[in-house]
Amino acid sequence: MRRRCYNLGVRVEQRETEDRQVVLDIEASEEEVEDGLKEVYLRLASKTRVPGFRKGKVPRPILERHIGKESFLEKGAEIILPRLYSRAIEEGGIEPSAQPKLEVLSIEPQLKFRATVPLKPEVVLGDYRGIRMEQTEDKFEDQVVGKVVEISRVEFPPFLREEEISRLLGREMEGFGTFQNYLSFVAKSEEEVIEELRPEAEGRIKRTLVLGKVAEEENLKVEEEEVEAELEKKVEDPQEREKARRLLWNWLERVVLTRKTIDLLVEIAKGGRDDKSDNSHCDRGDERE
Repeated sequence: MRRRCYNLGVRVEQRETEDRQVVLDIEASEEEVEDGLKEVYLRLASKTRVPGFRKGKVPRPILERHIGKESFLEKGAEIILPRLYSRAIEEGGIEPSAQPKLEVLSIEPQLKFRATVPLKPEVVLGDYRGIRMEQTEDKFEDQVVGKVVEISRVEFPPFLREEEISRLLGREMEGFGTFQNYLSFVAKSEEEVIEELRPEAEGRIKRTLVLGKVAEEENLKVEEEEVEAELEKKVEDPQEREKARRLLWNWLERVVLTRKTIDLLVEIAKGGRDDKSDNSHCDRGDERE
């Protein structure tokens, strides 16, 4: 775990964790806090009715007492935190892959907060071009993809796992109405269900990330006509197809790219491709996601 400290007018301690996250501990300066509180005062003074004062004319100390000092400081923190977080990731050269988790550590006597920032996944491909396999059964494609994933190294932030588990839970809950109904049916606790879904979730994430990295490495592209052909297969009615085009286009692009990537890996495993892709690899008509 690497640590780094720097100063932006505020103190920032940056450390990387082993699960593709960066943790930033940030201490706001008195000047930053005061600027934030001034902004809170101007916003609240214009819309808060205080007996004996016109809107916008109430002195700040009285407004603070009227609202409550703790509440006033919390509203200031809501303004200051995103501002300092943006400066911290820019100075630290951090590229988030999603929104951070922000946690206020203290407000007084000094505003301190922690930002846990998910980074982009890291994929290091193994020698997938050296894979040779003999087709022995119908699930040959799954075997090939599984082998490519097995020889690759994949690291990703926890939020991807959480999102995938949520999707899998949605699938499992179909027909049960509520999550509690589903838990009652399977006679398991929420923790048990989540733990059981974890391996599948992680496997799906690794598969998606590895296939995406292979497509990038091979410079595979998806042409508009390929997506259009996929759309026509899925939606026969021309009017419905126009609506689906707006809603499903990006998803269909991913479906086509995934299929082309798997087709390429299968061809390599059979010994049919030794050179890098020229993007002329044709796909078969079956659907994979």
